[in-house]
Amino acid sequence: MSVAKVMIAAAVLMVGSTAPSIVVGVHVLSVPIGYEQWTFAVPFGLAGLVGVLGAYEVVRGRSISTLPFAWWVLLMFLALALLSSSWSVSPTSTGLRAVTAVGIAGFGFWFGTSFRFREQLVAVAVVTSTTAVASVALIIFYPGIGRPLSRAGEQWIGVFAGANTLGPMSALGLLAAYGVYRSFNSMAIRLAAVLVAILHAVLLVRADSATAQFGVVGVLATLGAVRGVHAARRRGMSGSKVAIISCVLAGGALAILIATMKTLATAVGSDPTLSSRTLIWSDVVDAIQERPFQGYGFWAYWDNLDYSWVSYRDIGRWYGSAHNSMLEALLGLGVVGGVLLATLVVVAVVNRARSIWVDDSLASQWWAALLAFLLVEHSMESLILGHSIFWMLLVSAVFVPLACAVDADCGSAVVDRRADASVDDL
Repeated sequence: MSVAKVMIAAAVLMVGSTAPSIVVGVHVLSVPIGYEQWTFAVPFGLAGLVGVLGAYEVVRGRSISTLPFAWWVLLMFLALALLSSSWSVSPTSTGLRAVTAVGIAGFGFWFGTSFRFREQLVAVAVVTSTTAVASVALIIFYPGIGRPLSRAGEQWIGVFAGANTLGPMSALGLLAAYGVYRSFNSMAIRLAAVLVAILHAVLLVRADSATAQFGVVGVLATLGAVRGVHAARRRGMSGSKVAIISCVLAGGALAILIATMKTLATAVGSDPTLSSRTLIWSDVVDAIQERPFQGYGFWAYWDNLDYSWVSYRDIGRWYGSAHNSMLEALLGLGVVGGVLLATLVVVAVVNRARSIWVDDSLASQWWAALLAFLLVEHSMESLILGHSIFWMLLVSAVFVPLACAVDADCGSAVVDRRADASVDDL
């Protein structure tokens, strides 16, 4: 395991969590939140530069024909984001943010392609455990920052700007702690993983983020499904039959979830509109229909009050995003952007499903569970914006190899050596 690579990756992921920009910029220097503010622009710009260099390291010396299909899809998506500054309703914002987005996505590609599983796991664990400990420190010693009062009462936000970042980061930390516990045999490391997991669990509960809670359910359901797939394979069931059954079950579960979403939201203490999300989604769909093909420009709609003020007025507050990454892509980049993002998601799902089938390792299980969590989060938040850690990891999930046959850190033995071919087969 390369300690240097792990630390570089952890630094970039930490920037993507927004914790440094919030703590230093907002709480220490009193600089307002804004991606054009230097407290955001500088660290995210440096993270983007690391991403560009990392992506260049991956593609350097490779012939065009060996680059995976998903690479070209991602490249087209980023090119469209850059080009959208020519028709953006907020061209200045779009240009700067799209340039940074190229490097952020490049990091996701590098992280998924060139890092061994333990390096990926430890980098995520370092970030989530650090932000958890720092959050607890603020909550205890600076409660006005770590757990401020809101209209709903005391809210735990830790080192982040809101509970809907603390909650998902805590859920991600739980998954990282699980992976560390399974991956290392050292009793000291396992004990540390358990203690950190308890810390994450407390923060998750007190953040009271419905999106994070739904994400945890998605993780547990995926881990259960993985066990079912492995059991089916041991009994000789064909891959096509398992795939059909899995799609039917997943589709049915999704339909039930959509039909009962209001009831489930009430059950976990949220309001039936999911904190006005259903109202926002309705307004965003209307806006998309006004400019379905070209969109409003990457990350542009919310900054131009000529377009967004009516929804802000109707919702009763500024909210600044579609609270759904697919709607955000359609809003900013039109139907082409939406199709490109959907293609990346499909490739990620297919790759992780194939990985589960051919590779019975901890790595394949962990990345499948992480992808499920990320898809839940992206369905409830516009994480494609903000250069988020969750967007970095979603890009990584597209490019993680199908199996870890050459990686001794990946866990148990590979079931099928055909998996050695990796994502380039798609």
